[in-house]
Amino acid sequence: MAPAEEGAREAALLRRRLSGLIRDSGVSAAEVGRRLGRPPESVRRALAGRAPLRVREVFGMLAALGQPPGAFFERHYPLGGWRAEAPLAALLELAGSAGPGAAPEELAARTGALLRARIAGTGRDARLVSRALGFSREGLGRLLDRPSGLDARTLFGALAAIGVTPARFFAELFSPYAAEASPGLSQAELLEAVEHLLEAVGAEAEEAG
Repeated sequence: MAPAEEGAREAALLRRRLSGLIRDSGVSAAEVGRRLGRPPESVRRALAGRAPLRVREVFGMLAALGQPPGAFFERHYPLGGWRAEAPLAALLELAGSAGPGAAPEELAARTGALLRARIAGTGRDARLVSRALGFSREGLGRLLDRPSGLDARTLFGALAAIGVTPARFFAELFSPYAAEASPGLSQAELLEAVEHLLEAVGAEAEEAG
């Protein structure tokens, strides 16, 4: 699947998850919009796919619902995938340090900065990633210069283009101190190793079952 298509698919899945969270909370989408200081229709439009779902808005919705963003993304994008069935408790604890106390604008800025770093870390040409997403060669770079405009489709598409799973990206985003437990490994390397380990454990459990 092309990165742009993968980005659209993952963004649609995220919209469904957010819609379910709002529905289960008993709070209307219009009320969430009012809590964000936005027109009541804006949240409904974003969740219906009639407007881009900005990363900043995602964090804002979670804050409006009192949902720690680290816990939300760890639950829906667990390292090792669904077969692992055992998210890391340590990452959940670390998620709290980067989640509830940070404003949506700050989290959006962190997301943009981490995406830029991960693109550079893979050795991919950012201009080619930009073209793969349907932008001009400099389009993605300009967007990351002002990450408040970064939307979910672009984020997921860029991750697909550089071969980084959403689970690993969000674990790194919300666990900034994870690498301290493993001297000699970068945070990204540690999380990649953990992800592969959990995938292997999940696969073995599936075969045994």
